[in-house]
Amino acid sequence: MTTTVAHHALQTFIPITEVVEHCPLCGSGAAETLFKMADRHYDLPGMFAFARCQHCQLVRLSPRPTREQLQYYYPDSDYYSYQAPAPAEDLERPPRAVRGLRERIRANVLGSMSYPVPPQALWEKAFKAVFVTLFRNRTFFGVSHRFPRYHPDGRALDIGCGIGVYLNYLKRYGWQVMGVELNSRAALTAKRLFDIEVFVGELKNVAFQPASFDFIHMNHVIEHMVDPVDQLRVVAELLKPGGRLYIGTPNVESLNRKRSGPHWIHWDPPRHLHLFSPETLRLALHKAGLVVTSLRTAIENHYIWEDTYRREEHMHARLTDRPYSSWSARP
Repeated sequence: MTTTVAHHALQTFIPITEVVEHCPLCGSGAAETLFKMADRHYDLPGMFAFARCQHCQLVRLSPRPTREQLQYYYPDSDYYSYQAPAPAEDLERPPRAVRGLRERIRANVLGSMSYPVPPQALWEKAFKAVFVTLFRNRTFFGVSHRFPRYHPDGRALDIGCGIGVYLNYLKRYGWQVMGVELNSRAALTAKRLFDIEVFVGELKNVAFQPASFDFIHMNHVIEHMVDPVDQLRVVAELLKPGGRLYIGTPNVESLNRKRSGPHWIHWDPPRHLHLFSPETLRLALHKAGLVVTSLRTAIENHYIWEDTYRREEHMHARLTDRPYSSWSARP
């Protein structure tokens, strides 16, 4: 019964789209259409197009769903950041000596990021560089590249926080945390699982005081924003003097994108409304009054999804077992 209703709803939904006449970054109306594309990930209805601004090179989705219809393309039951984490395996508790060594190693790594830790023994100081190199990422829950240095009584905001997993990491190490999320179900899950307050709605409509936060986190969020520069201006107002902002977003000029072409996983229409290069991201931050202190790119292997999309395109059908892997998916 549920499957029949969902399928019927999918067939009867008629997307309402809008054309974005001008680039939100530079205001130019001159744009080159790259290609049209449907929703490959959830197979929801509609046809959308990516266009590149001929002035500043920002890539935008046009036509795209209207603001009122965007949330339809983030299904509660499937969208990755709305899913509760799998329960940890019930492993046998290690001996006390092993637990003690782990805690000392963790303290060394935390101390390297200025977090308060007990005094270190001489052997710990001697091996500190080794501990940090080997265990830094594990200590910071696998996200060390976007984990902030310690700030006394630090206040952190995660925009597009999903169910609050990242905020819970910060909370464990003493941060006062808050989140903003468009999905009310995800916000309730964050409260239930982690006792974290998440405000539902757009950032500009949340009543935060200016200069409220020492650290703001936006991981794979800016590409989903209707008005990215305007949102960054709000972020700039919310940061305290000397505050830090982390942004993670796909690089539309990456080697992966150039290799994969229209089969690149991060096109992801109609959820990705803007796709940035390092240059266009710098320009957006500059327009918002923010200063870039560090910018890095990373190589990720998503070729398995490229292979899936190519196979589905060849078959004119959606695979039931996704993603599909073949030898061609290996770089």
